[in-house]
Amino acid sequence: MKQILFILVFLLSASIATAHLSDYPSPFLTNGDFNAQIIVGNEGTSIDSLAASEIAIALQQSSSSVITANMDDEFDPNKNAILIGLPCQNTAIATILETNACDIGLNEGEGYLKLVDLSGISYLIVTGKTASDTRKTARFLAEEDLSNYVAHELRIGATLESPAAKSEQQPLEIKKIQVECTEDDDCTEEQSCIGKKCLDLGCWEGTIAKNHDCIAVEVEQEPEPVAEFDPNQEPIDLPNNEEGTAEIDAEIVEDVPPKQGFFGKIISFIMSIFT
Repeated sequence: MKQILFILVFLLSASIATAHLSDYPSPFLTNGDFNAQIIVGNEGTSIDSLAASEIAIALQQSSSSVITANMDDEFDPNKNAILIGLPCQNTAIATILETNACDIGLNEGEGYLKLVDLSGISYLIVTGKTASDTRKTARFLAEEDLSNYVAHELRIGATLESPAAKSEQQPLEIKKIQVECTEDDDCTEEQSCIGKKCLDLGCWEGTIAKNHDCIAVEVEQEPEPVAEFDPNQEPIDLPNNEEGTAEIDAEIVEDVPPKQGFFGKIISFIMSIFT
């Protein structure tokens, strides 16, 4: 009896461990109903929403229930999920991959599919080098028959109009951070505490990591150049009168009172009394 139980446990474990992309979409459908969630990031782009729509429309053909997409703040880790976007823009992907870097090591123009099984829960990650590559991956998932792809991950190439699996497939090594934390202050200022782990912020172009957040880079304006004194520069000539002396505005001269000595001031004061 113990041997039979051991064999059953072994077979069950093997069936969980050997789940592949070739099983898609069955892990996310039960008796013709969609049993999962489609998650896009609050920080994601509209391209991610288009990617989610293509996947949902394709799955809707096999599901009697209406399929919609949710934001990453509604992600339920205890439920099967299709996660769409870049790790730095989708916290659900950051939690599963244990990194929230925008660049996870893909080549230019590459999309990426990865099926992750954790405690019997299936997570299908749809991402890419850029948001456009993510959508290309989503279209591949929506249009392609995956029954021949017995693998946990797949790199996608070609174009959005005709996406295809790349001929050379190499495992993607994604750097994971294992430091546990309870709040952002437990991490360096270039990291954030997500799922009890300190993860690199992976800030996108035009921003830098500071104080556990991505902030816009301030562009310093160059000061206006100050004219330097040139000893060789000719002096500016004032206009001369007929006598050859420089002319001075008469109104300015009239406003300047003549200088007087001490006794001159007293005489002027006495004269002013009688005038």
